[in-house]
Amino acid sequence: MKPGTYSLQLRMLNDATNEYINSNVFHFTVATIWYSRWWFRLLVAVAIIATVLLIVRAYYLRKLEKQQALLEKEKALDEERIRIAADMHDDVGAGLSRIRYIAAAMKEGKNISNADMDSILSLSDESVEKMNEIIWSLNQGNQPLQELIYHIRSLCAEMASNANIEFACTMPDDIPAIMIDWKQTRNIYLLVKEAVNNAIKHAAAANISIAFNINHSLHIWIKDDGRGFNETEVCKQGNGLLNYKKRVESLSGTYSLETGEGKGTELCFSIPLHSSLPG
Repeated sequence: MKPGTYSLQLRMLNDATNEYINSNVFHFTVATIWYSRWWFRLLVAVAIIATVLLIVRAYYLRKLEKQQALLEKEKALDEERIRIAADMHDDVGAGLSRIRYIAAAMKEGKNISNADMDSILSLSDESVEKMNEIIWSLNQGNQPLQELIYHIRSLCAEMASNANIEFACTMPDDIPAIMIDWKQTRNIYLLVKEAVNNAIKHAAAANISIAFNINHSLHIWIKDDGRGFNETEVCKQGNGLLNYKKRVESLSGTYSLETGEGKGTELCFSIPLHSSLPG
């Protein structure tokens, strides 16, 4: 029955006379079922509207996140293009300009010293090395940590061998399956390369060693038995240590340095890896 007030009339019939001799009227009310009441329907309508709004909001937030990620990726690519252009101009371009200058002097019949000839060879090697480095960084996406460590070991062994310096490398027994972001890959690679290159060029070392250790962070020790240096004086004269600091900070890491005149040099880089873990 529909909700409302109803009346029920009862009458008694006399069979002999076929007349109604008594009657009673009962009044009763059928209440509205709770889920049919106006307040419940209002709550349902509000809940439906709120659900729709939340779904729409989640959709647009997800869409906004995708757009933001795309913009960040495009920004990173633009920054990388600018960096590559700067590297090409500052390193490769400067080296090729110097080679061209010496070659032009040779063409004009000017006397070229052995130092200039050695400079051509050195600049050629550095330009090729820089081009290979740029090509390598362009071809690398996110990379397994294991491949990065192996690549660094191979690079440093080759650098030391070309300089007739003994090289040793200590590897972890177990390298976790961690993917490294391409920016981290490049910065770690360049960080170690610069440290080894400085040891080869300036330390007059007979031995260079690298050791890797992984414990929530990637720890890299670069040690040489060269002449060492006065850290305060080096900070005043050049940007080498400043370059370490900037590159390590870009990796959210830290570094320590132990050196002294005649004591060799030991660098330790600590780079957190938790942000690179899968998932």
